[in-house]
Formats: sequence, structure tokens, C-alpha cells
Amino acid sequence: MEKERYDQAAVRHFADARHLARESRYDGAGHLIGFAAECAIKHAVSKIRPNADAPHRHLPELVEAAKKALHGSRHRNVLELFRRADFFGGWTVEGRYHGDGSISKGQYAIWEAHAQRALAAAGLRGGPDV
Repeated sequence: MEKERYDQAAVRHFADARHLARESRYDGAGHLIGFAAECAIKHAVSKIRPNADAPHRHLPELVEAAKKALHGSRHRNVLELFRRADFFGGWTVEGRYHGDGSISKGQYAIWEAHAQRALAAAGLRGGPDV
């Protein structure tokens, strides 16, 4: 099995989410933007603690797992993400099953901003579509 490439997946999901959002398809965009943030966090954990497995969880549980994995590290840029009480508030992996119209343009915009910060904290830059 191929090793997880959280860095590439984060950038890809981010670009795909923005593409869908430009078409006002916020349900799919919202789902992918959460995966972009998850992959960025997992990449950061893997980079900072290479001997630790990246947490195999989804938001919001991923945040607590990442905090534990990074406990004692001096990488405040990643830990700073989690200080926001609203970090990806309302996003769940189960959102993929929600009905059309469940994610508003405003909610997507908030999540996109959170994902941008997650990618930056993980040292990732967007692809050509971003």
C-alpha cells in the first residue's frame, strides 16, 4: 500500500473545494475543505513528530489527537490553530450524507479561512488552482 501523502492530499482537496465553491456547490466544497484541513494537520504532525503516526481521526476528534501528539513541541504555529474555539465548528465527516443546501456560502467561507491557516501552519502552499 502506498504511504499516505497528506501534503499532496491537503493541497488537492483545498484546490478542489475552491473550484466547487466558485460554482456555488458549497456542500461538496465544504466537505472537501474539511478534508484539506485534516490532511494539513496530519502532515504537520508527521513532519514534527516523524516517529509518531499521524492521528487517523477526523475533525473534530483530530484536534485533540493532534494536541496530544504535539504536546511539548515548540511548533506553536500548528497548536495556535486549535486555540480558536470555532475551528471547523459544525464540520463533521458525516456531512457527506447531508442533504443539498446544508452548507451556506458563509459557513464555507469560514471553513476555507480555517483551512488556509491549517495549510500555512503545516508549511503547505496551494496548487496552481488555489
